[in-house]
Amino acid sequence: MLEHRNKRRAETWDTMQLFFSLYNDHQIHAVISFNGHLDEQRLEKAASLTADAVPVIKSRFVEHLLRAYWEEALVDHFVSLYATDDPEKEINRLITSTIDERSGPQLQIKIVRTPIADTLCILVNHMVCDAAGFKEYLYLLSETYTALATNPGYKLQYSCGSRSMSQVFRAFGGWSGMLKILMAPHGMSKHDCGLKFPLEGDLSHPFIVTRKLPGDRMWAIKSYGKTREATINDVILAAYIRSLYNFLGLEDGARVVVPCAVDLRKYLPERKAQGICNLTSTIACEINHNSHDRFDETLKKVKRSMDTEKNSISCLSGPMKLEIFRWILPYKLFKRWLKKIFINPKIFMTNIGVIDKTKLSFGGFVSSAYLTGSIKYNPYFQLALTTFDDEITFSVNFYGTQNDRDQIEDFLSLVEAELPESGIRK
Repeated sequence: MLEHRNKRRAETWDTMQLFFSLYNDHQIHAVISFNGHLDEQRLEKAASLTADAVPVIKSRFVEHLLRAYWEEALVDHFVSLYATDDPEKEINRLITSTIDERSGPQLQIKIVRTPIADTLCILVNHMVCDAAGFKEYLYLLSETYTALATNPGYKLQYSCGSRSMSQVFRAFGGWSGMLKILMAPHGMSKHDCGLKFPLEGDLSHPFIVTRKLPGDRMWAIKSYGKTREATINDVILAAYIRSLYNFLGLEDGARVVVPCAVDLRKYLPERKAQGICNLTSTIACEINHNSHDRFDETLKKVKRSMDTEKNSISCLSGPMKLEIFRWILPYKLFKRWLKKIFINPKIFMTNIGVIDKTKLSFGGFVSSAYLTGSIKYNPYFQLALTTFDDEITFSVNFYGTQNDRDQIEDFLSLVEAELPESGIRK
């Protein structure tokens, strides 16, 4: 039951994530496993305190002709408990559910309980934040839950400031810096080279396929990249592109473009945003691949393309233009304009990065964790990566058939087989 209270303006990227509901379920998902049982009452209190600190969590989204806004609400509860003898089935069911942004709240916390251990399935509406913002929220939830164990009267000291993309633009120091961003080229059309996976799709069957690489494999990948002045992300992206080439049966010399998410917090002091929000854009790795290329050759092409993209501010140009048009146009007209000009790439990769196990501890008995992005509708396909305690989790989220799931499993096997198994690879 909701009771409406304060209103806050919706930011541009809030609207963009709602627009992306044409292509995916626009949720972010977290699965956190424990060596034991949580205190559900304490977790509920922690969720309530963090929602007070980040009010958009306990709000509903309201659209009008001229503007959109978040309307704060009173929420009965955030945490639900599900006891089961088949945790894998229950986790898959709960983690693929959705949030109604128009009724709220924008966060769901679900405890899957067996006689010996709990697993948390946490969903947040992507309109609230990106993956980096979600990690920040999860750290806050963990910190609050832990503090309440010894101090039931704990008062959370956290202030959620600006959620606007403009905080990034202001970091460039005045009008000259912002003009430089505005004039930078940002052609979204080049982010879609026409490739797509041959999947069937089924809107009644969402699923998440995961593949975990243990710590020794992660260190092998890192070591291999380091000797070639490449990042872990570069190495995995090279394996991804080589797998795409083979899986899709591309011709020699085919142009392959894989857009990748980029966290714009890198432009902010200490890489920290003022509030829990979306601060993400896109860069594109573009190479021409040949079947006779050795892995090292693919990696060199990937690194060259990614270094060029990382050293450019072109990733800021699109978001700035969106910000400008959002201010100029009435809300409903802005949404219609987006449908005409936006091109959503059919193949994507996002590296959510490292989940800090010292910050995501919940008192010290988290055994594993991963985050993953939205569940895609056919023909859109995304590979997501997260790392926790040196274990890398690959995930692909899709609305599809059992045959689609089997094909995705086969594809992840290709990616895994391409990756270095030791620090030296010939």
